Amino acid sequence: GFMAFASGNSVNDLVVQSDGKILGATTTQGFGGRDFCIFRTNANGGFDASFGYNGNGMSTRDNADDWLYSLALQPDGKILAVGYSFMSTNNDYKGAFLRLLPNGEIDYTFGSSGMVLDSYHGINSGADIALQPDNKILVAGWMGNHSEADANFLVGEDKDH
Repeated sequence: GFMAFASGNSVNDLVVQSDGKILGATTTQGFGGRDFCIFRTNANGGFDASFGYNGNGMSTRDNADDWLYSLALQPDGKILAVGYSFMSTNNDYKGAFLRLLPNGEIDYTFGSSGMVLDSYHGINSGADIALQPDNKILVAGWMGNHSEADANFLVGEDKDH
């Protein structure tokens, strides 16, 4: 099937599940800015209405500008995602790490309310996420000040979640 997204939205990553369903990382225009959105389609391309809210697993932060770049699927079916979230209080872009349950609901046992934000001041983002063979999480991305990117990073998880 063919899917059309509103102008200004983009699909940044796709993961095909073992049952043929497809997960996508996107950003959608919300009331206070852009919001994280993970969608799932059936193998035929139609939205899977059993996932999240009518096929969309949303995670939003009030009045934030959020962007997703990458997805990974854990063996238990939980969905990991990385990107950034804009913090208007100090004009920082924080690396954002999210986890959804297999049904598209936010996994509130992960971080704080299903999300982990980095603690560094500046412009930071997770760009890619993967699992090691031992199921520990790897995240790659970048960190910078407000005028230029200073460094790329690769972070490995040091404990099981």
